[in-house]
Amino acid sequence: MPIDLNEHLKKKNSQRENPTPNTPNNGGRFIPPSNSFNSKKLSVLIVIVLLGVIAFLAKPFEVISSGEIGIKITAGKYEPTPLQPGIHFFVPIIQDILIVDTRIRNINFSRTEDMGVAGKNQGIFRNDAINVMDSRGLTVSIELTVQYRLNPQTTPQTIATYGLSWEQKIINPVV
Repeated sequence: MPIDLNEHLKKKNSQRENPTPNTPNNGGRFIPPSNSFNSKKLSVLIVIVLLGVIAFLAKPFEVISSGEIGIKITAGKYEPTPLQPGIHFFVPIIQDILIVDTRIRNINFSRTEDMGVAGKNQGIFRNDAINVMDSRGLTVSIELTVQYRLNPQTTPQTIATYGLSWEQKIINPVV
């Protein structure tokens, strides 16, 4: 039975436009999988991940070790309550945490030839021996060591009053 060529082409074109699911390769055409994860959800996920990365890089926390006290500074003002050892969170742009060592520290007053090298952050400071005159007018060199520590409960008030160079302002004049 002869078939009209136009009918044959119409039938063939209609099959291409609506491929049957029974054909294994969809008639040779690529049909992308359905996208159930739309672009709005993807955008929200990307924004959340970026905010998390920025928050981590801004480091909104501080770890205070044993023997140290933290002072929270909010807009340039020291908070009166000291922060005990542990992890503490703060707002990076508005707040900051200053860590102050409250362990026992030493100041050695000795002659220069006796002065060794003290390691950094060991709490040992070295000064020249104290020279005084005795009753006969002779110079006497006094060598001594002073041990002191900052009271952890009054640390914020001390730092607010004297600053970070509190040792030179409080300890040295007394000795």
